[in-house]
Amino acid sequence: NSPFLVVFNGYLYCAYSYTGSNPGIYCCSSKDDGITWSTNPVTNTSTNTPSLFVFNQTLYCAYAQNTVFNLVTSMLNSDYINWGDASNSIGNKVICAPPVVQPATPTNSPLYMVYVAQDNSNDLYFVQSNDGIHWTGNKKLGARSQVTASLIENNGILYVAYIMMDGTLNI
Repeated sequence: NSPFLVVFNGYLYCAYSYTGSNPGIYCCSSKDDGITWSTNPVTNTSTNTPSLFVFNQTLYCAYAQNTVFNLVTSMLNSDYINWGDASNSIGNKVICAPPVVQPATPTNSPLYMVYVAQDNSNDLYFVQSNDGIHWTGNKKLGARSQVTASLIENNGILYVAYIMMDGTLNI
């Protein structure tokens, strides 16, 4: 599964899923530009692709739990080593964790996420959060995708890129 990189608090972080012995989602960090790494488990309840995002000076990991595929977020604790419980359910079943986007301006704007439902419909949904923990919306976008969508903000407009069910790109 694909790794996910983010820079936070002077460290380079990389979250990834591992399916070998001791499966789970892990997050490694490096303070020396990737020369040495420390690795810490985020969860052993998932081997689905994770994503990382920073909001209000806190690092979060979003991922879909195994078997139930609930999309959840977990916060990096203040020790910058251990991860909190994944009790922040976004409330829908997903294929894998999508990237989370915070618009560039203004600084107090919410986080946005678009994800693909894991219910054979492949519907795209939109949610937002003002704190990185509580998510609202679950608005169906009226589109379907084969894989996780990408989301970006530019000049106050949110753009969603996704692969439609027939394999073509749509933005």
